[in-house]
Amino acid sequence: MKFGIKTFGRTGLAALLCAGVLLTAGCSAIAPMDSGLRDNATGYTNESAVYDGEQGSDSAAVPSTAAVGAARENQKIIYTGDITLEAQDVRQLHDEIVESLKGYGGYVSSSDVYENADGQLYANITVRVPTEQMDAFRAALSDKAKVTQSSQNAQEVTEEYYDIEARIEHLQKQEQELLRLMEKAQTVEEIMKVNDSLSGVQEELEVYEGKKRYLDDRIDDSTLDIHIQPVRELVKTNQESIQAMTGEELGNGMLKGLDNSWRILVNILGFIVIGICYLILPLGVAGGITLLVIYLVRRHKRKKTAKAEAALQKEDETKEETQQ
Repeated sequence: MKFGIKTFGRTGLAALLCAGVLLTAGCSAIAPMDSGLRDNATGYTNESAVYDGEQGSDSAAVPSTAAVGAARENQKIIYTGDITLEAQDVRQLHDEIVESLKGYGGYVSSSDVYENADGQLYANITVRVPTEQMDAFRAALSDKAKVTQSSQNAQEVTEEYYDIEARIEHLQKQEQELLRLMEKAQTVEEIMKVNDSLSGVQEELEVYEGKKRYLDDRIDDSTLDIHIQPVRELVKTNQESIQAMTGEELGNGMLKGLDNSWRILVNILGFIVIGICYLILPLGVAGGITLLVIYLVRRHKRKKTAKAEAALQKEDETKEETQQ
């Protein structure tokens, strides 16, 4: 019996050791799988390498073509672009582009047709087109008109996107757990505590879901800014455009020039006469006031001088009488 117990103890110990080894191996397997998931969040994957490694294959260090393709599919990229077109009829091309968008599943985000100071039409259109249709749409634009400028930008948001997804998943689990706790709560205090936590989680969940919807919209539909301008007029340099003037054309040109000069001179004289007419009354009033002031000043001076002379004469007469 003792031998049986010892034997069982050794057997149990061996079983425990085997279980420990298996548990360690299981944990080791989980780590690379987590790594593969993290790599997926940045647009790359090592899942094929992990599974090949478990099978002991020599190709474990090199990801398969299928894995690379899957990694590219998991990439999240926002595409934006800019293109400038020249057209003989700006408005017609604008309308054609807007109409053609329906065939690509796109739509107009904003549109503007305007005239510059020279009376020439220009147009700006911002369109949203499904990303998989953008190349075909740009090719169609180049067939419709001459492309003078074109650019495309790619912004990778893979890491941000999968980080938001992970946060949403975590918050959803928290929400479900809090809802279960809410059902089990018995006191008002417990209900209030759970409700406060639930409100915070749901608010944060709404924020991240909004961010994800925004990224989905930008990823699924690319944005393209289209600028349409009129064709630049080319200067004619052929023989017909630079032929010499005939005598009649020269004479007509001279007469027209003299006629214009005479009209300008008459207009100048007319403006001068009109200006003088406008100034006659103000100048007349100002002149009258000036003359009146001068007259009064002189009159005052004459009176003052006469008084002074009379006083001197009287003083002289007084002196003469005194001497006699």
